Amino acid sequence: MKKLVEVSAQSHKEELDIRVVPVDAGLIRKDAVFREACEQNLCGHYSAKWMCPPAVGTVEELTEKLKQYKNAVVIQSIHPLKDDQDTGEVFTCRQEHIRLFMKVREDLWAACLSDDSGGFLGLSAGECMVCKSCNCTKGKKCRFPDKAVPSLESYCIDADALLKCCSLNYHNGENTVSFVSLFLLQ
Repeated sequence: MKKLVEVSAQSHKEELDIRVVPVDAGLIRKDAVFREACEQNLCGHYSAKWMCPPAVGTVEELTEKLKQYKNAVVIQSIHPLKDDQDTGEVFTCRQEHIRLFMKVREDLWAACLSDDSGGFLGLSAGECMVCKSCNCTKGKKCRFPDKAVPSLESYCIDADALLKCCSLNYHNGENTVSFVSLFLLQ
Protein backbone atom coordinates (compact mmCIF):
# COMPACT_ATOMS: atom_id res chain seq x y z
CA MET A 1 0.00 0.00 0.00
CA LYS A 2 2.84 2.43 0.80
CA LYS A 3 4.31 1.86 -2.66
CA LEU A 4 0.87 2.39 -4.22
CA VAL A 5 0.62 5.82 -2.55
CA GLU A 6 4.02 6.79 -3.93
CA VAL A 7 3.31 5.53 -7.46
CA SER A 8 -0.12 7.16 -7.48
CA ALA A 9 1.17 10.51 -6.22
CA GLN A 10 3.97 10.54 -8.78
CA SER A 11 1.58 9.66 -11.62
CA HIS A 12 -0.87 12.43 -10.70
CA LYS A 13 1.56 15.17 -9.74
CA GLU A 14 1.40 16.95 -13.10
CA GLU A 15 3.73 19.93 -12.66
CA LEU A 16 3.75 19.88 -8.85
CA ASP A 17 6.95 19.55 -6.86
CA ILE A 18 6.06 16.75 -4.44
CA ARG A 19 7.71 14.64 -1.75
CA VAL A 20 6.31 11.24 -0.76
CA VAL A 21 7.74 9.72 2.43
CA PRO A 22 6.63 6.61 4.36
CA VAL A 23 6.61 6.91 8.15
CA ASP A 24 5.77 4.68 11.11
CA ALA A 25 2.33 5.84 12.31
CA GLY A 26 3.53 5.45 15.91
CA LEU A 27 5.97 8.32 15.38
CA ILE A 28 3.28 10.82 14.48
CA ARG A 29 3.15 13.49 17.19
CA LYS A 30 -0.25 14.65 18.39
CA ASP A 31 -0.85 17.72 20.52
CA ALA A 32 -4.20 19.00 21.81
CA VAL A 33 -2.96 22.56 21.26
CA PHE A 34 -4.03 22.17 17.63
CA ARG A 35 -7.59 21.44 18.72
CA GLU A 36 -7.45 24.54 20.93
CA ALA A 37 -6.56 26.57 17.83
CA CYS A 38 -9.63 25.08 16.16
CA GLU A 39 -11.78 26.04 19.14
CA GLN A 40 -10.55 29.63 18.82
CA ASN A 41 -12.02 29.50 15.31
CA LEU A 42 -8.99 31.14 13.74
CA CYS A 43 -9.93 29.72 10.33
CA GLY A 44 -13.67 30.37 10.64
CA HIS A 45 -14.72 26.73 10.17
CA TYR A 46 -15.25 25.59 13.77
CA SER A 47 -18.81 24.21 14.05
CA ALA A 48 -19.29 25.03 10.35
CA LYS A 49 -17.95 21.88 8.65
CA TRP A 50 -18.60 18.21 9.35
CA MET A 51 -14.90 17.41 9.06
CA CYS A 52 -13.89 20.16 11.51
CA PRO A 53 -14.33 20.19 15.27
CA PRO A 54 -16.46 19.60 17.11
CA ALA A 55 -18.44 17.54 14.55
CA VAL A 56 -15.46 15.45 13.40
CA GLY A 57 -15.16 13.92 16.88
CA THR A 58 -13.54 14.48 20.24
CA VAL A 59 -9.78 14.45 20.72
CA GLU A 60 -10.16 11.12 22.54
CA GLU A 61 -12.26 9.55 19.75
CA LEU A 62 -9.84 10.63 17.05
CA THR A 63 -6.80 9.50 19.05
CA GLU A 64 -8.37 6.04 19.34
CA LYS A 65 -9.10 6.01 15.61
CA LEU A 66 -5.45 6.81 14.83
CA LYS A 67 -4.31 3.81 16.89
CA GLN A 68 -5.83 1.49 14.24
CA TYR A 69 -3.08 2.38 11.78
CA LYS A 70 0.50 1.10 11.81
CA ASN A 71 1.93 2.78 8.72
CA ALA A 72 1.61 6.14 7.09
CA VAL A 73 2.69 8.03 4.01
CA VAL A 74 3.22 11.79 3.95
CA ILE A 75 2.67 13.73 0.75
CA GLN A 76 4.02 17.26 0.63
CA SER A 77 3.54 19.58 -2.32
CA ILE A 78 5.68 22.68 -2.74
CA HIS A 79 4.35 25.50 -4.88
CA PRO A 80 6.21 28.52 -6.25
CA LEU A 81 4.47 31.85 -5.66
CA LYS A 82 4.71 35.09 -7.55
CA ASP A 83 3.56 36.95 -4.44
CA ASP A 84 3.53 35.17 -1.07
CA GLN A 85 1.13 37.81 0.27
CA ASP A 86 -1.50 36.97 -2.39
CA THR A 87 -4.04 34.83 -0.52
CA GLY A 88 -5.82 34.01 -3.79
CA GLU A 89 -2.64 32.51 -5.22
CA VAL A 90 -2.05 30.52 -2.01
CA PHE A 91 -5.65 29.24 -2.14
CA THR A 92 -5.16 28.11 -5.75
CA CYS A 93 -2.04 26.21 -4.70
CA ARG A 94 -3.99 24.52 -1.89
CA GLN A 95 -6.66 23.47 -4.40
CA GLU A 96 -3.91 21.88 -6.54
CA HIS A 97 -2.69 19.96 -3.49
CA ILE A 98 -6.22 18.80 -2.64
CA ARG A 99 -6.75 17.61 -6.24
CA LEU A 100 -3.59 15.49 -5.92
CA PHE A 101 -4.79 14.16 -2.55
CA MET A 102 -8.20 13.20 -3.99
CA LYS A 103 -6.64 11.37 -6.97
CA VAL A 104 -4.32 9.38 -4.70
CA ARG A 105 -7.24 8.56 -2.41
CA GLU A 106 -9.29 7.29 -5.38
CA ASP A 107 -6.41 4.98 -6.33
CA LEU A 108 -6.22 3.69 -2.76
CA TRP A 109 -9.96 3.02 -2.70
CA ALA A 110 -9.68 1.05 -5.92
CA ALA A 111 -6.82 -0.99 -4.46
CA CYS A 112 -8.71 -1.64 -1.21
CA LEU A 113 -11.73 -2.85 -3.17
CA SER A 114 -9.67 -5.10 -5.44
CA ASP A 115 -7.68 -6.92 -2.74
CA ASP A 116 -7.64 -7.64 0.96
CA SER A 117 -5.18 -4.88 1.88
CA GLY A 118 -7.24 -3.33 4.67
CA GLY A 119 -8.37 0.22 5.14
CA PHE A 120 -6.83 3.63 5.24
CA LEU A 121 -7.53 7.12 6.48
CA GLY A 122 -6.64 10.23 4.52
CA LEU A 123 -6.08 13.57 6.23
CA SER A 124 -5.15 16.81 4.53
CA ALA A 125 -4.36 20.45 5.07
CA GLY A 126 -7.16 22.65 6.36
CA GLU A 127 -10.90 22.31 6.06
CA CYS A 128 -12.77 19.85 3.85
CA MET A 129 -13.43 21.32 0.41
CA VAL A 130 -15.54 18.54 -1.14
CA CYS A 131 -18.72 20.65 -1.12
CA LYS A 132 -18.96 24.35 -1.87
CA SER A 133 -21.33 24.69 1.08
CA CYS A 134 -21.22 22.21 3.96
CA ASN A 135 -24.54 20.88 5.27
CA CYS A 136 -23.26 21.15 8.86
CA THR A 137 -24.53 24.69 9.37
CA LYS A 138 -27.89 23.69 7.86
CA GLY A 139 -28.36 20.90 10.40
CA LYS A 140 -28.27 18.27 7.63
CA LYS A 141 -26.05 15.20 7.29
CA CYS A 142 -22.84 15.28 5.28
CA ARG A 143 -23.69 14.76 1.59
CA PHE A 144 -20.52 12.81 0.85
CA PRO A 145 -19.23 11.13 4.04
CA ASP A 146 -17.05 8.74 2.02
CA LYS A 147 -15.40 11.63 0.18
CA ALA A 148 -15.18 14.15 3.04
CA VAL A 149 -11.63 15.03 4.13
CA PRO A 150 -10.74 15.62 7.79
CA SER A 151 -7.80 17.88 8.50
CA LEU A 152 -4.53 17.03 10.18
CA GLU A 153 -5.31 19.78 12.69
CA SER A 154 -8.67 18.28 13.67
CA TYR A 155 -6.81 15.08 14.58
CA CYS A 156 -4.32 17.17 16.62
CA ILE A 157 -1.42 16.16 14.36
CA ASP A 158 1.60 18.42 14.51
CA ALA A 159 2.40 18.90 10.80
CA ASP A 160 5.76 20.54 11.50
CA ALA A 161 6.90 17.63 13.70
CA LEU A 162 5.53 15.17 11.12
CA LEU A 163 7.62 16.77 8.38
CA LYS A 164 10.73 16.79 10.59
CA CYS A 165 10.17 13.09 11.28
CA CYS A 166 10.27 12.61 7.49
CA SER A 167 13.32 14.86 7.02
CA LEU A 168 11.17 17.39 5.17
CA ASN A 169 10.96 21.14 5.70
CA TYR A 170 7.79 23.01 6.56
CA HIS A 171 9.17 26.17 4.94
CA ASN A 172 10.82 25.66 1.58
CA GLY A 173 12.23 29.04 0.70
CA GLU A 174 11.00 32.48 -0.22
CA ASN A 175 7.99 32.75 -2.47
CA THR A 176 6.87 29.17 -1.90
CA VAL A 177 4.00 27.60 -0.03
CA SER A 178 3.86 23.96 1.06
CA PHE A 179 0.91 21.72 1.89
CA VAL A 180 0.83 18.33 3.60
CA SER A 181 -1.45 15.32 3.43
CA LEU A 182 -1.21 12.08 5.34
CA PHE A 183 -2.46 8.62 4.46
CA LEU A 184 -2.64 6.24 7.43
CA LEU A 185 -2.61 2.57 6.42
CA GLN A 186 -3.60 -0.60 8.25
